[in-house]
Amino acid sequence: MQERATFKSHKALFFNTLAFTVCFSAWMINGVLVTFLADNQVFDWGPVEIGWLMGIPVLTGSIFRLPAGILTDKFGGKPVFSVLLVLCALPMYLLSYANDFWGFAAASFGFGLTGVGFAVGIAFPPSCIQKQLQGTPRHFWGRQCGAAFTTLFAPTLLKTFTDGGANLEGWRTLPKVYAALC
Repeated sequence: MQERATFKSHKALFFNTLAFTVCFSAWMINGVLVTFLADNQVFDWGPVEIGWLMGIPVLTGSIFRLPAGILTDKFGGKPVFSVLLVLCALPMYLLSYANDFWGFAAASFGFGLTGVGFAVGIAFPPSCIQKQLQGTPRHFWGRQCGAAFTTLFAPTLLKTFTDGGANLEGWRTLPKVYAALC
């Protein structure tokens, strides 16, 4: 534990906050994307399939939080966050090639691991900030807007990528953008 906050500790806090935001944004993409695809009849999914596709990333992230927290305690937040983001970028990218429910489900299971970013992020920053300011990083985590970013900006991006609905296959660009963020 450091006695004073340094440039290095503030940099660590900034990048962990950024990684946490990216994780939550990616974790919630199916809420917007699946709704868009179902509403525009790009895929013929029923209510049960839509529910599964929205729930798979959330379930995956929830199940793997404990192992992620253990890995963070053992190896530290920086390497675990780095591996997590790189590992989740691949299934996020592959989501853009999904042509059916099972392809979407498999990719959703893979990038759903971004949901464990909470376990990594909440455990890591306080150790790099002085004792008197340890509540500050937790305050940042409590005010995260990753899911809000997806809710606000993904529909606009989908509208742009699909030329206002004229080219519905343009949806495939959104997962690629999110993969690049990861």
